[in-house]
Amino acid sequence: MPTFSFVLKIASWSKYLSSQQVEQIIDDHAEVMQCLDHLNDQGSTLYRSIAVETINLTDSIMQRSDLLASQLNNDLIILHHETGKYLHAGPVGNRIWKLIEQPITLTELHRELLEIYNVDTETCRIELLEFVQQLLEEQLIIHSR
Repeated sequence: MPTFSFVLKIASWSKYLSSQQVEQIIDDHAEVMQCLDHLNDQGSTLYRSIAVETINLTDSIMQRSDLLASQLNNDLIILHHETGKYLHAGPVGNRIWKLIEQPITLTELHRELLEIYNVDTETCRIELLEFVQQLLEEQLIIHSR
């Protein structure tokens, strides 16, 4: 469970939550991470069983149709009604969400983003894979190899 991804989520949640609520989430996360680290140190299969598979550029993805997604200015808000979680993404995340309405390979998505934005290939690839990995971890997309 990448801590970096969690910190980004907390940063976006902080716009909508009180500082006390954010502190509670961080405290709860710290306990979970300590528990998972302990289980991993023990060689537990539980830790490995909850790991999310990783994304590759050759994989295909598409957004789940059963989620509530809304645009707020140029940002994107996605509500996952089953988990009660939501994701807040900026304009680039919003553009990616629109591009994955239909199945698309990450190679094609990467190519599209390079045409739209003034970004170097490697930065685009890294940030795309991180964002899509987060979508996968939050069960917001359908993923196939």
